[in-house]
Amino acid sequence: MNCNPIARTPVPTILWAVAVVCCLLAGCANQSIDRSARGYTDVVRMSIFVNTVLKKVDNDPYYDGVSIQVLLYRRDEQKGKLQAVAGKGSMSFKLLRRVAGPDGQPLDKELYSWQIPAQDAARSVRRDRFGMIGHFMTLYWGNLKPTGRQVSLVGQFISQDGRQVSSLPVDLPLPADQ
Repeated sequence: MNCNPIARTPVPTILWAVAVVCCLLAGCANQSIDRSARGYTDVVRMSIFVNTVLKKVDNDPYYDGVSIQVLLYRRDEQKGKLQAVAGKGSMSFKLLRRVAGPDGQPLDKELYSWQIPAQDAARSVRRDRFGMIGHFMTLYWGNLKPTGRQVSLVGQFISQDGRQVSSLPVDLPLPADQ
């Protein structure tokens, strides 16, 4: 007679138990985000990171959008440093091309814009593979056919109490094969 309780336990139950223990040891349980109360309005910095420039979504040779991660930071007074947080508010983004203005000075021409309502911005919050909280989204620019060497993306966070924080422009290089 076999007295080993593990030997009598079904394999799927053992695998499930091992997975739970591994997640707890790895910190997966702490990776969840409280969706009911998350979000800060006292954001002081916005950074945009390009994950992927999307090509040929509609089977033409032009890029159709960009997948981004937006990090919003607030000042943590206790620690004296910036902390990445989920923002409570809306976002807007502009796709820009630098052109020469009438006086020869550089001028940013808006090619496309997006308005992300607060509810959609809240749904975009996740942790990245390093545990940083960010807003992850894909911005499609429809029928626009950007050409040339590059365009830029700039963002703005508008908190629910009206404060606005803008990002620095992020260059989106466009390959020569477009």
